[in-house]
Amino acid sequence: MNLKTANTKNRKPVIIGLLIAVVCIVSFAMFIAVPKAAKLTMPYRWGNVPLGQKRFLFHNYYGKPLNGDSASLTDKWRANRENGFYTLEVNYGQDSSAQHYKILFTYKVGFIKKEYNLMEQ
Repeated sequence: MNLKTANTKNRKPVIIGLLIAVVCIVSFAMFIAVPKAAKLTMPYRWGNVPLGQKRFLFHNYYGKPLNGDSASLTDKWRANRENGFYTLEVNYGQDSSAQHYKILFTYKVGFIKKEYNLMEQ
């Protein structure tokens, strides 16, 4: 038996096992660990968004929104982090009271970019 062929046969299962392990670890990180950590490190004030409140109260509490346009029925705020950013999006009704909100986390690392919906109501 040739020694070179024996080593190649033994390496294939090891390489396949390593590839499967890497895929499992990356999947765990992207679909379980990152969203859980993002929810824990969300900006403190964004944890309880009061629906039904008037628009000017949101501006007083959260500061000036990204889109300074008062004609639109949506305001957005952004909090930057090392590996991505959080976005708070509040939709208002015709009477300028908050009807719906959504908190997103956009994770960016290298060539990977994924958006997670952390909270919506």
